[in-house]
Amino acid sequence: MVVALAAFFPAPFGLVVEVPAIALGGAKLLLLGVPLLAAWGLGRVDLQRSAQAFAAAGTPLRLWLFCVLTGVLGYAGMAVFFAWATPQRPEWVLGAPVLWVWAWLVICCAAYARLLARDRAGALLVPAAPSEPAAKPAGQGRRIAKASAHPTWPNAVRQPLFTALAVCLVAGALAGAWAELRADILVKLAGLDQAAGKEQEAAASMARASAILPGERQYRATIGTRRLQRALVQLQSARGGEAARFGFIAEELRGAEADLRGALALAPRDPWLVFGLANVLQFEGMSALRPLMGAEEGAAKSIEARRTFAAAQRMFPAQPTILRNWAQAEFDAGDVVAAYQLLDQMEALAPASEEPYVERIRMARYAGDTALAAATLARAEARLDAPAAARLRQGLEMPAR
Repeated sequence: MVVALAAFFPAPFGLVVEVPAIALGGAKLLLLGVPLLAAWGLGRVDLQRSAQAFAAAGTPLRLWLFCVLTGVLGYAGMAVFFAWATPQRPEWVLGAPVLWVWAWLVICCAAYARLLARDRAGALLVPAAPSEPAAKPAGQGRRIAKASAHPTWPNAVRQPLFTALAVCLVAGALAGAWAELRADILVKLAGLDQAAGKEQEAAASMARASAILPGERQYRATIGTRRLQRALVQLQSARGGEAARFGFIAEELRGAEADLRGALALAPRDPWLVFGLANVLQFEGMSALRPLMGAEEGAAKSIEARRTFAAAQRMFPAQPTILRNWAQAEFDAGDVVAAYQLLDQMEALAPASEEPYVERIRMARYAGDTALAAATLARAEARLDAPAAARLRQGLEMPAR
């Protein structure tokens, strides 16, 4: 129960305060309360099964107090310590208290099992009544009970072995969860920084997340996609300037390509990774960026982009966005016929979308084919509903008929 609540509770990762326990402490207290009350109720039911065990009814209360103290003090101690020791590592500051919740669950389960086993053993060791005719001599019953209370040699060895094995398994699970937790927190923080316009901080957080889990392809792909987005923003500001001043944009594009290739090497049959790499290659191979990328490298990237788009479309033939970007790459490379054929396929896949018509009209205008642009607009108005047609005209900045 506590794991489910901790996993689905919306932790306020954006509220990074000096002592995260203040921001998250109230939420975690709620997480502690529900399983503790459930454990208390189950303990009451179990201990009331026999009259002798009912005498140990204080066990649930002791367990409840034990869990509250370990849970609250452990969480607060983790938060305060890591906020003081690692203020520049938010994944440690936010992650350590959450990891403690998982460790706390194991501690509570072990404490409950230990106390319940002790109380059951005490309930079984009841001395015989003195009125029985076959009563044992004084002290013999206690000696028998004491002897039976000691486990035999195999049990004495088996119990520590099982305990050590359980500790090793729990430690391994927590170690793996710690890496996953830190990387996940860094990705969330990177998203917040990206939304706030802090590009460098977002890039640093994503790089650290990828370093923690180098086998996670999605992190590498996200890093490459965000690098491509930064490069496109920088290209907008570089328009009209000298190419020699913006060589860093070419390096940013090459870095995005390396990230996508690294992600694709981890999952070569993921169509979205193939599509992401094709997008990067498409921009690297654009004819307008040849002064930045170089004529030979740009031409090679253009050819590879078109080939990669074809591979992505074979893997995901029902995705019209692949066809649109592929058509853009073909048109930029000079193959207008191939570009229009790809837009025909896109139009057949998504007849109610204005995107294939917008792309064809833009290409026709660029090529100076006003007749094709007018015919495409008429076909779009006949197929699309009124709001979509209005959006189409507004996007193309054309007057309504």
